[in-house]
Amino acid sequence: MSNKYIYVFDVDGTITPPRTPMTGEMVDVLNKIVHDNVCAIVTGSDILKVKQQIPDNLLKKFDYVYCCSGNVLYENGNLVYSNKLVPNIRVKTFLDDAVQSTPYGTLTGNHIEVRPGMINFSTVGRNATTEQRRAYSEWDARFQERKRIVRDLRYRFSDLDARIGGQISIDIFKIGNDKGQAIIDLKKRHKDSIIYFFGDNMGVDGNDRPAVDQLSGLDKAFDVDSTNECLCYLKTMFGI
Repeated sequence: MSNKYIYVFDVDGTITPPRTPMTGEMVDVLNKIVHDNVCAIVTGSDILKVKQQIPDNLLKKFDYVYCCSGNVLYENGNLVYSNKLVPNIRVKTFLDDAVQSTPYGTLTGNHIEVRPGMINFSTVGRNATTEQRRAYSEWDARFQERKRIVRDLRYRFSDLDARIGGQISIDIFKIGNDKGQAIIDLKKRHKDSIIYFFGDNMGVDGNDRPAVDQLSGLDKAFDVDSTNECLCYLKTMFGI
């Protein structure tokens, strides 16, 4: 196994379609890569959602699985650590008010999901169907609701950060408890390795941006706009 490079992957929108099982083609490509390389997953999702999207026989081949924006780590399938975040009433009230005041017409429920070390928030709601997710994503791209909520939350709560994730949600955590902590941890474990990071949300407010900000030297970020683009990068890189 080569330790010179570490290949790190976001999940939704990068190696799987949003909240959708991984395609057979991506499974085949990643199976070839993880066999001979150090590979990691860094996702905002919890482990149950990850297992819904990535086949177990592939997932267990990843050396590191950082869930909940790096607040939970599994190494070779074993839990290493799990951070905690208990939202106070002021934060919950802020998020409830955001749901009540959204001009978006469709609300599906399950707006606030507390995960280890973070909160996942969505005005449209996590119960949204694939089509409802797409519709909200298109509306949000035009009206920038999530960017406004992120800006307001940072202003009101100086100890918290918020990042746009996936098609419909916002990830909220203590400052520093973002995906960047996964890259920091990998660099401590593999001091002389070069990290290649693949993600789809690397914009200034995106939840992949903190990971990008921790890259240095010969490390490289691959900003993809779909799983198909990620596949193209991987096939070219590995001659598959």
